[in-house]
Amino acid sequence: MKLSAETLEILFVLLPGFICAKLIRWLCPRPKQTEMEKIVDALLYSFVVYAIFVLIFGIPKEITRIHWAVCAVIPFVVAALVSWFLTNDFAGGLLRWCKLTHRTTRPSIWLDVFHKYSEYLLVELGDGRLVFGWPEFYSDFPDPPTLFLNDACWIDQETGNRNRIEGPGILISGEFKFISFHTAKDIRQSGEYDGDSKQADPVS
Repeated sequence: MKLSAETLEILFVLLPGFICAKLIRWLCPRPKQTEMEKIVDALLYSFVVYAIFVLIFGIPKEITRIHWAVCAVIPFVVAALVSWFLTNDFAGGLLRWCKLTHRTTRPSIWLDVFHKYSEYLLVELGDGRLVFGWPEFYSDFPDPPTLFLNDACWIDQETGNRNRIEGPGILISGEFKFISFHTAKDIRQSGEYDGDSKQADPVS
């Protein structure tokens, strides 16, 4: 079955935007969207991709393989840049500096806190137990809150003694009463830990 010239033109204009929107949702966590909102986002990115294409080539009279190739690359570049700005809150930081908003570009305060404070955690679980460790991975959203702690240990609330958890670490999920953040400097000063500082990576 051969595609008509009109169909190819529609695909040429719309498909890159849908690919771009999909890549952005994969690269960085976004709030849950309705199907209509996803379509609107895809159409917006289609316009952005096509505008960039027109700036490079102008409006082509005939679509060639080079045009298809460039249109296949632009969505990846746009998605990478948008994800970088959203993940690191550059756009939100600029808008807050201009006093236009107090919001960030991240979808939850859970992510805001973990992006800003990648430190050792003391977590009280729903049943009252305390676990201490480094948050190597954490969920995108606090529903449910999920953490993977390495260099982890259980803490006895009565004595304060630590029982190290053998192996790579512990995955915890469910109800947390609180999470407190502790810098490596604070831990060394208190004599509680004598290790190297690390960095956490978010996962979906």
